[in-house]
Amino acid sequence: MSNSVLRPEQHRRLAFGWLAICLVLLAALCWLLPRSQINSSVLALLPKQQLAGVPDELADGFSRRLDRQLMWLVSPPPGADSAAVSWWWQQLRQMPELQQVGGPMDAQRQQQWGRFFYQHRNVLLDDATRQRLMQGPEAQSQWILGQLYSAFAGVSGKELANDPLMLVRGSQLAQQRNGGSLSLSNGWLVARDPQGRSWYLLHAELGASSYDIGSARSTVDKLTALQQQLQQRWPGTEVLNRGTLYYSNYASQQAEHDISTIGLASVAGVFLLVLLMFRSVLPLLLCALSVGIGALAGTVATLLAFGEIHLMTLVLSISIVGISADYALYFLTERRVHGQQSTPLASLQKLLPALSMALLTTVVAYLALLIAPFPGLQQLAVFAAAGLSAACITVICWYPQLSRRLPVRPAPGLALILRWLHAWRHRPLLRYGLPGAALLVIIAGFSQLKVDDDIGQLQALPVALQQQEQRIAALTGQHNDQKWLVVYGANGEQLLQRLELLQPKLRRPNGKACWRIIACCRCLRISVSRKTSPCCNA
Repeated sequence: MSNSVLRPEQHRRLAFGWLAICLVLLAALCWLLPRSQINSSVLALLPKQQLAGVPDELADGFSRRLDRQLMWLVSPPPGADSAAVSWWWQQLRQMPELQQVGGPMDAQRQQQWGRFFYQHRNVLLDDATRQRLMQGPEAQSQWILGQLYSAFAGVSGKELANDPLMLVRGSQLAQQRNGGSLSLSNGWLVARDPQGRSWYLLHAELGASSYDIGSARSTVDKLTALQQQLQQRWPGTEVLNRGTLYYSNYASQQAEHDISTIGLASVAGVFLLVLLMFRSVLPLLLCALSVGIGALAGTVATLLAFGEIHLMTLVLSISIVGISADYALYFLTERRVHGQQSTPLASLQKLLPALSMALLTTVVAYLALLIAPFPGLQQLAVFAAAGLSAACITVICWYPQLSRRLPVRPAPGLALILRWLHAWRHRPLLRYGLPGAALLVIIAGFSQLKVDDDIGQLQALPVALQQQEQRIAALTGQHNDQKWLVVYGANGEQLLQRLELLQPKLRRPNGKACWRIIACCRCLRISVSRKTSPCCNA
């Protein structure tokens, strides 16, 4: 920066120009906040995986659909009917935040279900029926005779006339075998635990993203209030919850707690140090000003670059509070010690090379994080680079004018500092012993170092939700897993042939299926989504 910029009239224009920029940043923040979101998903911290041949809209759409799913298992008190479950279902249907609330299957829905399987019975063959047909007509005939003469099969003449090979019956029996412990009772999907209690399954889909913090918190609060009302009306009723919504809400609350705790401690520590060193309110206010302008610029830059900001980015960005306050402390310390010997602009000109070099090296170090494939680190790089630059520019543009009334005092503890320097120069034991002791401590620390690259450790899962997940998995036989494959074909026939070749490879050793088939994209693509077993890996 040339000397002409440090002339009073030019510097005054520079100060007003920076004020205008800060007002624009404030207006941009007010405009961006309602249109942006704060992401709390730990998956968003991972590098975005580009699956070979899989369109982004398919992968993103599949993930969004899973993230919006909600499931409840409701168990009325022992001996009670399903009135409590019906009340819960009606309350869920009245919530505007939920869509497609599923409960009991009425007669019309069951007829539609049966009509669909009847119309497509030749395509929906189960593996057992297919094996019998491949063995010849005798195997299928014997199975049909077994069903006809079974006292519990309940084969009607109408069924035999419409479906003589009993293909629909075979596919339905296969679904019952692969459906876990769920059964249909009065239109409800019901599971029973070892204690004999009945658990009724309900499901719904969120209208908004489960990572929308405001909507997620409001929805969870409403569901919690409804659950309390349910248990007050029918004491002894239990409700199990499953859904990304609950984890997202927990993560956002934990992050807010971390931000408030760490941020308060960091800001309080910096401001307390400033107050003790300068013993004046003015330096404290000036430090708060530069830190605030830096936070404003960092937030706006991150939202403009990414359209959102992650909660982990906010937590990590608290670390720049002390760095952004350093620029103010450099200038304020110079003015406190040499305020009577030089003007504010002269002090600024003296410190400008050091301030510029400190800012440049720090910003370059943070911008190097942009090459990392982790979105959280990339957001931190943008936030820190913009925030630190704004804090330093604030010191350059405003502090010469705002610090004119700063009291001038000698440097505190100067005698103690001089004694320490004298001892360091003239006592070899201190000069060599202290670095040696520090080196031993560092070596001891490195010997205990353990590297854990599991990103899941950054976000501790709530024990209560994990226990509910385990109980739901035990009752339904379905785990909340999101491993999936995609099968392609030039046409529907080729796709089904490839899928038929793949299915036997995705079976457990006991022969049971551990994956389920989901049709998508107008049946031009069929994705294979993992259902239960941890023994099958994509």
